[in-house]
Amino acid sequence: GGLPHADPSPSSEPDLLRALVDKLPAMLAYWDANQRCRFANRAYEMWFGVKPEAMIGRDMAEFLGPLYALNRPYIEGVLRGEAQEFERDIPDPEGGPARHSQAHYIPDVSDGVVRGFCVLVVDVTRRKRAEEAVQRMERKLQATERLVAMATLAGGIAHEINNPLAVVL
Repeated sequence: GGLPHADPSPSSEPDLLRALVDKLPAMLAYWDANQRCRFANRAYEMWFGVKPEAMIGRDMAEFLGPLYALNRPYIEGVLRGEAQEFERDIPDPEGGPARHSQAHYIPDVSDGVVRGFCVLVVDVTRRKRAEEAVQRMERKLQATERLVAMATLAGGIAHEINNPLAVVL
């Protein structure tokens, strides 16, 4: 007797892992030391319009196009074994507004040799827009405070001029 239970076999673990990473809203990939993609999750389809299966074996420079030159210092850094973190605007493949992203390049080092690196890219567009809105409000507040200070100063000067003028009159 007893309750039936699922005995997860090792063959289901990769399926479970794939299901998990494909649900992430962030891009997750693995690039080898030759900058060839070995793994990519489904978020690449959402961000770049490329199915994860089509990512496998792709060259990073070819895939990123103009973004590659911007990312090159970070790629070189991670291939030296140094973790990298940076922000970047990523164009929308549909022609919509660019997404602001925060990228992490994490080196995969084995026996002192960099075998490749993991890439995690998170969409921080909402956070960035909120920060920009706060900055705009702060600039408006500073401008308002300057106007109030000038008005107060002008009122004080007018009062200082008015007092002796009243005496003269």
